Amino acid sequence: MPQTATTESRIAYCRERDADDYAQVVHGVAHGADELTRGLNGPKYWPAAELKQAAPTLEGRTVYKIHGDGEREAVGEVLRAAYQANLGVVYEAGIDDPDVAEELASGQREVSIEAGNPSTVDQHDETGAVIMRDYEYTGLATPKRGASEANYTAPGPANQNPAVAALSAADVQGALDDDAFDVEAALNAYQSAGGVRFRGTRDGKLDRSAIPSDGYEEYFLFDGDTKSASSYPVVDAEGYLRRGNVVAAYSVGPRGGVTREELYERLRALNQAFSTPPITADKLRLDMSESALSAGDLRTDPAVLSEAADAVLGDTVSPPQPDDPQGEVPDGSDTDTTTDSDTPMSDDNDDKDVEAFLERLDEKDEQINDLEADLEETEAELSEKEARVEELEDETDDRIAELEDEVEELREQNEAAREQYAAALAAADTVFDEDELAENYTLAELSAKIEEADFSTDDSGTEPFIRSGSGEGAEANLSAAEQEEKAELEAKLDNLDDKEGPLVEKERERVEAELADLTGGEA
Repeated sequence: MPQTATTESRIAYCRERDADDYAQVVHGVAHGADELTRGLNGPKYWPAAELKQAAPTLEGRTVYKIHGDGEREAVGEVLRAAYQANLGVVYEAGIDDPDVAEELASGQREVSIEAGNPSTVDQHDETGAVIMRDYEYTGLATPKRGASEANYTAPGPANQNPAVAALSAADVQGALDDDAFDVEAALNAYQSAGGVRFRGTRDGKLDRSAIPSDGYEEYFLFDGDTKSASSYPVVDAEGYLRRGNVVAAYSVGPRGGVTREELYERLRALNQAFSTPPITADKLRLDMSESALSAGDLRTDPAVLSEAADAVLGDTVSPPQPDDPQGEVPDGSDTDTTTDSDTPMSDDNDDKDVEAFLERLDEKDEQINDLEADLEETEAELSEKEARVEELEDETDDRIAELEDEVEELREQNEAAREQYAAALAAADTVFDEDELAENYTLAELSAKIEEADFSTDDSGTEPFIRSGSGEGAEANLSAAEQEEKAELEAKLDNLDDKEGPLVEKERERVEAELADLTGGEA
């Protein structure tokens, strides 16, 4: 993926809710660019450049019913925020309180920003007002009247009313006349840095499974042929750059053929997208020694480290200053307000913590490699078993076909044996003829009757002539009836020649014995 120009941004805090979670949604202008406000703590001047840098920090902040210190009623959350040129900071907020939402939409209430944690404080040459540099928004209040004359609120999400503005504010009206004001476009504006595109920044880590398989390239620092082959996911499925994943990419370091130079070049651009960079800038220099890199790679926001690697490093950072009643920091001690990156850290303790963390990280890498190896082995075994199952299924099908053929052959043999037994019984002077015997009796019943039948007399009821020996001329002693019987027995033997099976053999033995008895041993 080609790397494009870097556009500076500030942190957009992680949200757990969106517009669908609120019954009431409003949007509009939080305050104007290059505007002079007069709050309880004196006049403030808001240069456009400072608003542009701070705008994303309003996203995710709590909406309060009134300004004030300490505990106060929260009525919603800023869902999206961005800077609109020649206008100021635009926003979209979800409101839990229906009365506050109705009053905002009808103009009975206005919005008023709360800001703090500036790096420096200057004085405006023309008005003498205070200018806060590099500040963050800490909340949004809904007083009866806000300090900014440019603030404006309209009902509904921005995408349902994308070209509305504060008609009472001259700057806003001018933006409307120039067709320059589009809240939805401003809130959804994307920027490019480090080879990825994103609409803003958030804390925490992303859900990799939610990244789409189509167009996955723009979510990864280094994209591969497929989503699973891509590495270092940093942009979530909603298009937000995730702080925890930027830290994780740095913590893991060069992997899979990516050089440290390539990785750091992209991370430097992403690092600057946050108001409080998650990685100390010096740590992304390529001229640092390996010992310095290994000992201090992760000296950053403890909360970020906790989310990125399940470990908390360093001391607890100082909380931001309380918000003043007008949403502006007091004049007296602005420069003393610190951010997470300003908190000093103990080198000795941190080095030990970092080294221990890196050791655990290496152990986790080994565990991941082992699990991947086990997975490959399991998949190979599964493939073998699936192949064996298919082989057994084929063998089973073949065996079933063979058994069906055997069953059919046995059925034919059974039918032939029944016919033969019936013929033998019919010749023994039974009351049934051959066809009736075959139709009315089973093979077992016919076999039993064969055992019981008396084949010792001929049709005339006289004892047959008993002969011994097998010399020539024995057949000449047979009567006409005996010769006819002999021909029938020989015909039966001929019919049995092309048949097989135990019943056939038994019948053949019986016929041969009867024939031998008839011919005096000459079969």
